[in-house]
Amino acid sequence: MKKKIIMTGLCAAVILATVLVLILIIGKKDHTPGPVDEETAGETAGTYIFDTDWQYYTAVPSAMKRAKVQYTENGCVFVHDGFIYRYERGERILPLCSMANCLHDKETDPEKRMACHAFLDYHTEEGSCLMKYRDDLYVYYERSDRTGDEDAACLVRIALDGSSKTELMRMGEVRYPIIHRGYLYYFKIGYQAEEEAEGIRAQVSFCRMNVASRKLKEETVWLQEGDHGNGSPYAYGKWVWFWLLGNEGTRFTAKVLNTETGEISDSATGIQAYGGKCYKKAESGGDTDEVPLQETDVFGHVKETLPEKLRVTDWLQGDGTYLYVTNTYDHIMDPSRDEICRVYDMDLKQVDEYVLPDTGNTYGAPVGGGAFQYLTYENEENGEWGLLSFDKSLISTLQGRECPYTVIRSDDPGGEDLPFRPEQESSTEKAPEESTEPHPSYTLPETSLDLTSSVEYSGPEDEPVKERLKRKRYQDEVSYAGTYCRTGFTEDLAWAEVMDAPEETEEGENLGTLDDPPEETKPPQRSDVLGKRTVRTVELSAYYTKGKETWVRKITMTAANTSGPDRAEAVLPEDADGFIGVKAVVFIEILEEHWALPSDDDPNFNPDHKPVVSSSTPVISCFDGRVTEGPEP
Repeated sequence: MKKKIIMTGLCAAVILATVLVLILIIGKKDHTPGPVDEETAGETAGTYIFDTDWQYYTAVPSAMKRAKVQYTENGCVFVHDGFIYRYERGERILPLCSMANCLHDKETDPEKRMACHAFLDYHTEEGSCLMKYRDDLYVYYERSDRTGDEDAACLVRIALDGSSKTELMRMGEVRYPIIHRGYLYYFKIGYQAEEEAEGIRAQVSFCRMNVASRKLKEETVWLQEGDHGNGSPYAYGKWVWFWLLGNEGTRFTAKVLNTETGEISDSATGIQAYGGKCYKKAESGGDTDEVPLQETDVFGHVKETLPEKLRVTDWLQGDGTYLYVTNTYDHIMDPSRDEICRVYDMDLKQVDEYVLPDTGNTYGAPVGGGAFQYLTYENEENGEWGLLSFDKSLISTLQGRECPYTVIRSDDPGGEDLPFRPEQESSTEKAPEESTEPHPSYTLPETSLDLTSSVEYSGPEDEPVKERLKRKRYQDEVSYAGTYCRTGFTEDLAWAEVMDAPEETEEGENLGTLDDPPEETKPPQRSDVLGKRTVRTVELSAYYTKGKETWVRKITMTAANTSGPDRAEAVLPEDADGFIGVKAVVFIEILEEHWALPSDDDPNFNPDHKPVVSSSTPVISCFDGRVTEGPEP
């Protein structure tokens, strides 16, 4: 079975896909900057400074919206399960706290744990964001003790040597914060009462705050009323790009800020700064189109159209040495497609191509600014977690093979790199099939199993949730043991759907457990299946809020001998505010009735013996949304 590795702390793929589609539908005619201005045509993207600049070098709306890894000169810092950890090459992974007598992640006393410099008392890991600036790590995160929108989050500063942690300020929820050359940039969503008509009007502010001077005074860079959409800002050199999408796509604003002069100019989306130059893909109306790559100035004016053609959905990333092009979006839409990365040098000549490993990451890998790339991982089966590391000096040697990540385990005292290789699939060669023709002395009996189809429901049952709910990684669809399960929810409806897994679905992803039947019920090696009965019991838990309380609505669906799709739905109670998450646990009872086949040379065969029924009960879980209840099964 293939090892399942899950990327931590990332935004939902459905949000990512929506934002990307919004970008793709923006027409060339209305939103592409005009001809090159001779006075500005000489502007370049500038240079990258490791200690002060935003690390993620990319214009795509991806996991970089809220970064979970930041690079240091000889390693990285990252967040995992409420703690910040630091890794330096050749050493072990350690919490980012240098206080004597602190037990860090081993501490069980809540008050002492709060005092640890590495601890984040966050509401959700997905809401946290790490931003390195000089010798400090700035962390924005949503707090677990939030009482309202005004104190929903906070900004803290942690010294990279773990010697101090300071809460700088409490703040309302902001979107997509980044730190670049001493300033914290972010979006804020606000509402303003309309004077001429009843109701409120949305507005989006793009703001910045000087963290280098530590004055922490908010400045509004751009304010746009009546708008509700925005994409993550990105920065390179002295430039910061940002864009907003307004009422049903009719008002689009793309801007670039000159951080040295404060001047704001019209721009284009999708600009990628690379080696001091800027590039973007040509505009297109369809997400399946192949378009040429174009060199532009910082404002998006086209200087040259290059022969290299890319799909509209390809993502561009750069690290100052290489330009990376991945088909991550296509991989999200069709996971059966390998996630491929093509690498280009400074002259835009392709130097390599490799397959990204099966990390479960649906957002694309951060490329990193140094000689190594780091990704966090967690193995759900055994609780193992740590880092995946990629030595970029291997680029130009892979030539279509899988990217050779190495594993740095959190419990490895020596900090040694261990090769990471997905377990090889078992041999596809099949043994010669034995004859299953019945013995001439008997005929096969009918099955004794009940093969009728039925779908039954029980519930709903509502009860308050007393324990603290934890936000889990998204796993809104799984396949195992011939069963496919998918979950989803809207504000007033939560659901789970099960059906037979498609034939092309890969089995054995360790998403459930398959119990071997007792020895005496195992069928003989040579046998015929007389009948098969499959019963899928889905326990649907739909979480919703009523004021400050969290409740769960439980519904059970039992489907016998159906191929599906069979669907369990939970409707929001009339006195509730809205659903916030959904979880489905599927118990799959598989019964098979076998009849032993004799060998031609078996003189003791008794045609009156009874068929044998074998059984197994795999369990799979599937969840979506902000919360799930307790540990995963």
